[in-house]
Amino acid sequence: MVDARWLVARSLGFVPFAVAAVTAACSGKDPQFCCTDSQSCAAGGSDVIVECTDPERPYCDVTGEYGGTGNTCIPNPFDAGTKGDAGGADGMADGGGPDGMVDAGPECMTSAECAEAAEPICDDGTCRACGVDTECEARGGGTPACAPDGRCVPCVRDDQCGSEVCEEEAEMCADEGGIVYVDAATGNDGGGCGTRDNPCKTIGAGLGKVTAMRSTVVVRAGGYDETILLDGVDVRIIGSASGTTEIVAPALATDTPVVQVLRGANVTLERVTLRGASGSSAAHGLLCSAAGGAPTVRLTRVTIKSNDGAGISSSGCTLTVQGSDVT
Repeated sequence: MVDARWLVARSLGFVPFAVAAVTAACSGKDPQFCCTDSQSCAAGGSDVIVECTDPERPYCDVTGEYGGTGNTCIPNPFDAGTKGDAGGADGMADGGGPDGMVDAGPECMTSAECAEAAEPICDDGTCRACGVDTECEARGGGTPACAPDGRCVPCVRDDQCGSEVCEEEAEMCADEGGIVYVDAATGNDGGGCGTRDNPCKTIGAGLGKVTAMRSTVVVRAGGYDETILLDGVDVRIIGSASGTTEIVAPALATDTPVVQVLRGANVTLERVTLRGASGSSAAHGLLCSAAGGAPTVRLTRVTIKSNDGAGISSSGCTLTVQGSDVT
């Protein structure tokens, strides 16, 4: 792996020589003279690359950024407290603080290099505490939430994750590759729909993208005028964490449940509202029927209301209801 400090050194115009280079033996030339390419060598009057051979001054400061004089070998500028005598009138290196000490260089280049839990975010070369969840999400490492004390911690809510799904038991953000996205406002039902940036417009189209490896459907806030048939499918449908996701039976779909679960389906509904079923025989919010199998349905924070039939009609199903309102 390439040392990140070497990359910084190179970007600032001085290069720690880790490979052999041709050394010029020019009589009368400053013994601390060095150059790294044809341009810097020509500027110093040398036609060959000159490396720094003094172990106390192993870095070539081509631009004078750290030593005060260009094309000069200097001590390691990343070692705090290193003194250099290549530049200032007092014999101290000019690249550091007012006391003539060479600065240690940036503390970090990426947040992954910030090891202290209390200061997990790299900001302009310095590690600091996090301020918002999105900083922790961008940092990676499975800790997408910003705690009040400034640490990045595991997720506890869906809205802390870029994928919009927090696997709460594992306290990890779900992989968006296993999720189908639906958005009534911005989506379309074209052939490539279902990704986070290109969601489907209807839940029905989103369900058509469900596979064994992609069995979660995120339905963003909005109203969805459709009825849903879940026949033998294994799926988790999650509504918006920050708004209201309503599935509303169309006026013409009389005697049709808003959501119907049949046979061996394994279904989880979270944070959705089911309403608007009209008619006299099967206008239920949720109908679950064995009909050749044994369905399992879990409802979490689901609202079922304003249906002409029952809120829930269940026969031969395993039904779990948690934190939900059914009328």
